[in-house]
Amino acid sequence: MNSKEKILKYIKGRRFVTGKELSEFLGISRQAVNKYLQELIQDNKIVKEGVTKGAVYKASHAKRKVRSVKRFEKTYILSALEEDKVFRDLAPLLNFKQELSKSAFRIVHYAFTEMLNNAIDHSES
Repeated sequence: MNSKEKILKYIKGRRFVTGKELSEFLGISRQAVNKYLQELIQDNKIVKEGVTKGAVYKASHAKRKVRSVKRFEKTYILSALEEDKVFRDLAPLLNFKQELSKSAFRIVHYAFTEMLNNAIDHSES
């Protein structure tokens, strides 16, 4: 059994584990453990909660959806640009109404339009 398999088995037997705990269990450096943890996170086998020394790792039970990358490219005239119009152009292309809950849609709408509004206001164009 390789180190990644040992880590995964160890994590599955517990509610959560820390990097330090795994380092001690395997007898390897925290840097080596972190390398394996990052690979397991990329493979969607575990999830990380928290940051730095406070981070814990748990087994992942979610199945990752594979999504294609969509590109949106359109040129807008800056004078009289309305951030809501840009969002209305973009949202259907990304299926926001189907992919997001109503509350998530409202949050994405608000965040997008606020950021675009700030970019318009501060672009000095």
